[in-house]
Amino acid sequence: MEIHEVSIASVYLSPLLLYALFALPITYGVRYMIHRYKLSRFIWHEMLFIVALYVIIFSIITLLSPL
Repeated sequence: MEIHEVSIASVYLSPLLLYALFALPITYGVRYMIHRYKLSRFIWHEMLFIVALYVIIFSIITLLSPL
């Protein structure tokens, strides 16, 4: 699987940057749902959990991407 650059306004960007930016709002959405339904009381170290959640979402996006 090859990763090709994406050209935006004749500036070449790595697709990993785009995947990382796409993973942020998804992570914030999941974090909001966790707080909304009070599931954060089951999390021991919340910031570590959020970072791990971001890495998981980023990995899923990267593996499922067609680029």
